[in-house]
Amino acid sequence: DDDDDDDAKPVGAVLAPRSAGGARVFVVGVDLTATTSALVEWMNVHVHRGDTVHVVHCHNYQPFVGFSEASTMPASHSSHDTWFAETSQRLDAAIKPLAASDGVKIRTHIVSGNPCDVIPIIANKKRADMIVVAATSKNKLTRALLGSVSTHLATHADQTVVIVRTTSAA
Repeated sequence: DDDDDDDAKPVGAVLAPRSAGGARVFVVGVDLTATTSALVEWMNVHVHRGDTVHVVHCHNYQPFVGFSEASTMPASHSSHDTWFAETSQRLDAAIKPLAASDGVKIRTHIVSGNPCDVIPIIANKKRADMIVVAATSKNKLTRALLGSVSTHLATHADQTVVIVRTTSAA
């Protein structure tokens, strides 16, 4: 047994203790795939009256220099504004079960950038007690090529990171 690693983070869902006021702040990273419903289910169990949940969806919208905005958007979107409106509606629909929780403050953030960078910044700005993200079963090649947001956050974020395991293919 080598117990020299004082910076090791606990494994498992170790919930942040309630502050004197009883409220906690969560930052939840969602990708609007099937994993989002697993995150909402987890939050419905662990979030209580007075808590604040910042739901963060990151995207990498970055028009190429010399190309029109429409040329870099998915075919179903004519502009960033329509994409943003549709994404906002999808996000609201995905978190609706959580939004129905009595006394829980929900804030949504649709942000451009890499979730490995954006989520910790928001967590620090909002003084989050914990970050909650999902992890899907990926094959080893995909994980090696693309990396893992959940693994990166668990090893680099200042807050406790809860990883909700799913079997959904993202």
